[in-house]
Amino acid sequence: MKIWRYSKKYDPQKAKLFTWLYRIARNTAIDKLRSQKKKVEKEIQITNSNVYKLPTRALNQDTIDLKKYVATLDYKYQVVLKALYFEGMTQQEACEALDIPLGTVKSRLKIGLRELKKIYNP
Repeated sequence: MKIWRYSKKYDPQKAKLFTWLYRIARNTAIDKLRSQKKKVEKEIQITNSNVYKLPTRALNQDTIDLKKYVATLDYKYQVVLKALYFEGMTQQEACEALDIPLGTVKSRLKIGLRELKKIYNP
């Protein structure tokens, strides 16, 4: 497909046809191997992860204190922080559940955390 797509870029003055075809095939193979290597390195081992375990019902004083301070923030930041930290959603899940763009979730998270940092570190 790449050869067909880039056929107009072939210049017989720069290289022979075989060399040009070989170079495209070689570079495509290298790209494929590199992408597979990155996928293997980034693979997550769900069996060893504690992310999906449900939290215990015992109340933690730090969490109670944090919820009190989160309640002082603007509502739009509260909703995002509660979804991500107290309900355990991912950013993508929060984006879908709150019906707001992913970029908005990220920026509200950043601003909300910055505001909380001002409360804890005046």
